[in-house]
Amino acid sequence: MPKLLRQLLPLVILVIGVLTARTLLSGPSSPPPTVQTAPPPQDAIFQLVEPQLLPIKVAANGKISSRRTVDIASEVAGKVIKTYDIYKVGNSVADQQPLLRIDGIEVKTELSRAQAKLAEAKEQLASEQGRVAQTKREWRDLGSDEANALFLRKPQLHKAERAVDAAEAELKLAQRNVDRLELRAPFPAVIDHIDAELGQYLSKGATVATLIDINALEIALEISPKQYRLLNFNATDYDQGIPVTLHNNGVSLTATIRRAAASLNTDSRLYTLYAELDDGQLAFTQNQLRIGTFLEADIHATQPSLLLAVPSDALYEQRFLRIIDAQNALQLMPVTVAFTNDDTSYIITTDQQAQRVVLSDLASNTEGTALLPIANTPSSTSAPNNTAPSPQPIKPSTSKPTNTEPSEEAGNQ
Repeated sequence: MPKLLRQLLPLVILVIGVLTARTLLSGPSSPPPTVQTAPPPQDAIFQLVEPQLLPIKVAANGKISSRRTVDIASEVAGKVIKTYDIYKVGNSVADQQPLLRIDGIEVKTELSRAQAKLAEAKEQLASEQGRVAQTKREWRDLGSDEANALFLRKPQLHKAERAVDAAEAELKLAQRNVDRLELRAPFPAVIDHIDAELGQYLSKGATVATLIDINALEIALEISPKQYRLLNFNATDYDQGIPVTLHNNGVSLTATIRRAAASLNTDSRLYTLYAELDDGQLAFTQNQLRIGTFLEADIHATQPSLLLAVPSDALYEQRFLRIIDAQNALQLMPVTVAFTNDDTSYIITTDQQAQRVVLSDLASNTEGTALLPIANTPSSTSAPNNTAPSPQPIKPSTSKPTNTEPSEEAGNQ
């Protein structure tokens, strides 16, 4: 037996060594593979939003100015002998309303001379007409019906007639200068500045007052290139007039845009639209608005646009709209906000299908995230809605946003 053990011992040691070496070379055993499981879908409260055809309007501001400002000048020389009560800065004057009177002694003297000259010219013409008649009778007495122009004194008669014409023209000019002694407003206006006072001597051409035409009031509205693209105006729109609503301390006025600047403002890089006030007289008299008054404006597009009305807080990073696609996965849709109304943002879209807009906060806003849609209803026991909205044709909507909206800022680029 000892002899058998001694014979088998080397073989046992060899086997043990081989097994040990194999174990050392193979390293530690790898763990069993794990099975990857997809995370459960996130609950997502959504609102089904239908596109609507709505008019776009953008906000702007500007100040009142007039297309016509005129300096009234004296057309004759003389001393100011009377100023009317209306002749004060800030007063509104009617068309042809008198402002002041000049004592034009020289002008009145010229009128008297012109009257005398006309009377003398008429007397000479009458005398020449009598000589012509006498000459014709004498010629007939000689037995002839024909005579030359010189014998009939036609040149002298023509000269006398032209002298009367010249005297009448001088009289009209002298009378017009007398009428010009009383300066009147050439159109309905407001007095912006006064340069002549009672007792002051005025030379011909001296400025008397500066008048602003209140029937030619306009407001220059600046909007960004983005807003200009949203409004999408064309030449026909300007011809027909683009409606504008103006606001100032609770006062609302209407205006019409009929022209635009030919180029961008080089300083602000904004477009300038010129809105003409529909009733400048009312703006000045009843609403007491003055040149230079700043007004807020709502500019209305002439054609409706396809818009999605969504809660403003549903916008993600103010640039995206989180929607649930047909596979109940999250999609981030880049958006352009046309304007806002209270807590609602109106987004331009070209897709006529309804969208499931996510309203709730999500743990992950990565595109493709699986979602469990839950319809936003007043009931707190809303059941999950796993069905994507079916495409439906859009129908024009007659509803409009209210006029109290804080529209898009004019400076947005």
